[in-house]
Amino acid sequence: MKKEVLNAINNLKVSYLDFDQEYEGDVNSSAKHTFEFESENYLIKLELFENVKWESHEWYEFDNLEVGEFTVENQDKELKTGHITNEEILNNVNYG
Repeated sequence: MKKEVLNAINNLKVSYLDFDQEYEGDVNSSAKHTFEFESENYLIKLELFENVKWESHEWYEFDNLEVGEFTVENQDKELKTGHITNEEILNNVNYG
């Protein structure tokens, strides 16, 4: 299961356009996006937070991604995912 799920995450294309960043007067901000996608055997839900640092009210620089909610289902049954770490997920996210 782990290899299949990480491969599916690796095939997911994540872009800064997926996140709705809004300048609210702070130097740092965060926006989330939930991706729902399938592998051969699983339905995967992955919530990511994109953290940025604002250079001006119109321009920001990417800081990092964080994992929020992460679930894997098989035939309407949620599976345990504790053996897949946030670090492994982030290492497989194709952000660009």
